[in-house]
Amino acid sequence: MNTHDEILQRCFDDDLNDDEMKSLFTLLSKNKVLREEYKAMHALRNEFRSGESYRVPAHLDDRVNDMIASHRRTFIRNAAPVKRFFARRLSFSVPAFAALIVLMLAGSYVAAATWFKPARLTEYVYVVEMPAYVVQSTVYTTTNN
Repeated sequence: MNTHDEILQRCFDDDLNDDEMKSLFTLLSKNKVLREEYKAMHALRNEFRSGESYRVPAHLDDRVNDMIASHRRTFIRNAAPVKRFFARRLSFSVPAFAALIVLMLAGSYVAAATWFKPARLTEYVYVVEMPAYVVQSTVYTTTNN
């Protein structure tokens, strides 16, 4: 999309300020191809804004409604086993839940210690003897009279 297409799109989105509108109309006065494109887009926008509505044929409307109803029946029929599964009461004992948590923690520790162990790094430290340097500073003070 080039800048001319972009500025036309922004024009039809009412997203241009006054200076940009002036520059657009200057471009339109100089560029015949852009002017034709502007006219075509303007005509298309006016056609959409005309407000004409189209009626869907009754037989097509009935077919769409039948398809929606059929899909709804199939969905409800397929969802019944899932509802039955969650309708059952499941009970957990506190000791079993605590044991499960301990096993999960132990398993994650073992996995971290074995699978995710970082590689060994060898570091070398060199000790270098350097002569001592003494840094002296002189502080100058000024007095205001």
